[in-house]
Amino acid sequence: MTVEEALVALLAAVASVFLFLGLAQALGTSSARSRRPENRPELSRRAGPSVERQRSMRTAAPVNRIETEPGEPR
Repeated sequence: MTVEEALVALLAAVASVFLFLGLAQALGTSSARSRRPENRPELSRRAGPSVERQRSMRTAAPVNRIETEPGEPR
């Protein structure tokens, strides 16, 4: 075995150890909640639309039409 082959084998061994440790760490957490930092506040759910917004959603949108005479081409 040459020096280059030994270095490649050593590098492959180190990479596989890091890969194993990273996979073990990723699979070790039980949920996303455990990864959240303690000082970060919990995000609240967005409230629904306000009463004014609900009222405006019920009204019909204005329609822009070009009014022409019956015999006139558009």
